[in-house]
Amino acid sequence: MAFRIVATLLAEGVSLDQYTGRLTAFNMLEAVLAPSFPAILGKLVVVNVYEIDDGREPCWERVTVLDAEGMALAEVKAELTGEGEAHRSMVLFQGIKLAKPGICNVVVEQARRSDGPWQVVARRRLHAQMRPHPLSRPDEKNPEAGKITEPAATSSRS
Repeated sequence: MAFRIVATLLAEGVSLDQYTGRLTAFNMLEAVLAPSFPAILGKLVVVNVYEIDDGREPCWERVTVLDAEGMALAEVKAELTGEGEAHRSMVLFQGIKLAKPGICNVVVEQARRSDGPWQVVARRRLHAQMRPHPLSRPDEKNPEAGKITEPAATSSRS
């Protein structure tokens, strides 16, 4: 196919500079930490970087997120048309429900038509782990944790 995949990145967010076309990925993901399961993965951005070989024949891309048992949790299809020497595609998934800890797979496939047949061109693993985030407070299970119960230190005086 004319589109040859170079890299697949998993991140929580991206920024695209409108003047230079440069892409910045924020909070690259290799693992998802959750204090309990089922858990919700708030945002997952899948960035695919392609080089365009001879010819400009458009193709289709399918990005699927699979749980540890291989069940599809989310899927997006898009047509790749591309210009220049390289092409990027970005897929944003929100609110993916993870039933239990394990290794999720993000699978990128290509086809000449929107209905297939599909060929796997990239696969990335995302580890869902049961443990609190390193920046979370140890008393977060307490509903009163973090609430202000006394007057604020910045209250005004008359």
